[in-house]
Amino acid sequence: MIRDSLQEMKKLLLQFSAVVLVGARQIGKTTLAKELISQLEKEAICLDLELPSDRAQLQNPELFLKQHQDKCVQ
Repeated sequence: MIRDSLQEMKKLLLQFSAVVLVGARQIGKTTLAKELISQLEKEAICLDLELPSDRAQLQNPELFLKQHQDKCVQ
């Protein structure tokens, strides 16, 4: 299943600049994202939106994402 999901995400990233993973807790979203990033061989920034410090970085999301446009934001 993870292999199929990885292929689908790669396909979507060819069409779109962003892909969002949503779902219940503990179903493998982070594992899937980390595997995808390792296969893409890009630098990544990890944000945990349960942490106030990480949410604060997104107070101005346009500025934050522009500063990191060459990286994967996870």
